[in-house]
Amino acid sequence: MTTRLAWASAAQRHGKSLEQSTLSPPLRDQGRVGWRSHTFGDGVRSLTLVGPLDAGLAGRLWARVSELIERGARRLIVDARGIALGGEEPALLAAVFAGRPASFQAVVVAPSGSALPDMLPAAVGTTHSLTEAHRQLTSGVVRHDAGRRPAPGARIPAEERHALAIRQSLRWAERAAREGDYERALSWLGTVERAEGALPDEWRRQREVWLAAWATQSAQPPCRRPGRR
Repeated sequence: MTTRLAWASAAQRHGKSLEQSTLSPPLRDQGRVGWRSHTFGDGVRSLTLVGPLDAGLAGRLWARVSELIERGARRLIVDARGIALGGEEPALLAAVFAGRPASFQAVVVAPSGSALPDMLPAAVGTTHSLTEAHRQLTSGVVRHDAGRRPAPGARIPAEERHALAIRQSLRWAERAAREGDYERALSWLGTVERAEGALPDEWRRQREVWLAAWATQSAQPPCRRPGRR
């Protein structure tokens, strides 16, 4: 999951735009993590989602973005044109950007007609073009109006976007726990704690339950295959 793939900027050197580039990472990394990675010559990082975004993949993406920030990355493009226009996928991706440091700049390439731009934090830029996303980051000015729906009042206030991201994160924590993935459930609670500063009492108690379940789960020996000794 944490393998870093550095693509050469050969497409630009040969006069191709970012949209025309056909460079791709090794096939063994495609489908395994759900995104392709690219590092531009100027240090801008890019993650292109290549499959449906579910709670598990959103959790891994959140962890990957956190890892990039810890390693010093401050400019990131997430190409999300492959996700669904509605449903839970836009909200899942929006939660990935909750609670990020102010020094971190990101631009999301959103699918046309998606509700995603209205769910993202105001500090995250939006556009429909990979080339424009890169231009925003290199100029140092990200814009959060590229994907706005023209209808009056379409924009969700910042407070509501934040509350939505918190509610969704808690929902995915519960979902992961129901599926027996306590490590992922605890990761989502960690996201909420960082964004809010603290967890409510009921969720702190729930975290203790999940920690105990995770410890028990981790201590169990791996299941033997039938016929094996």
